[in-house]
Amino acid sequence: MAKRLVKESAAPDFEFMTPWEGPLTLRSLLEQGPVVLYFLRYLGCPLCRMKLDEIKRDAEKFTQKGYQVLAVIQSTRQTVAETVTPEEYPFTIACDPDAEAYISYRVTPGSFLQYVAPHAALKAMKALREGYTHGKKEGLELQVPAVFVIGSDGTLHYVYYGKNVADVPENEEILEALA
Repeated sequence: MAKRLVKESAAPDFEFMTPWEGPLTLRSLLEQGPVVLYFLRYLGCPLCRMKLDEIKRDAEKFTQKGYQVLAVIQSTRQTVAETVTPEEYPFTIACDPDAEAYISYRVTPGSFLQYVAPHAALKAMKALREGYTHGKKEGLELQVPAVFVIGSDGTLHYVYYGKNVADVPENEEILEALA
């Protein structure tokens, strides 16, 4: 396995497509300001949809701090475009069904134990209680999430690799890291 990225190293650039436009690059987003970069699984994943809605809820807080949000998921453009509208999420969604950006950021799939970890099971039950049901399966079911904060200069200022499939820092933790 390739060595993970570390804080203060250079953020790899990558090309991506949103459900509605592209190709775009991370570099083009960084020209507009710093970026909070989330790597999740796919749109049909209840945990991921719950996290996307949490990001949506806090999107204005990120914007007020001068940050853009880019959420990378392993769903196809078609799946996302058929499921949500461009106005539904006030941040950029990158579709990466071949996991190319995941590979460049060394965000690797986990093990079966990371899939069934107690923390993941508790989060999944919370998602189900809140009405997030499982949709279309795409991508790698064992994919573990990650979050990076990237300065306008392309430097990583915050690096977090999940410990299981549900391990994504709370938005408040990330917002505090932006201060």
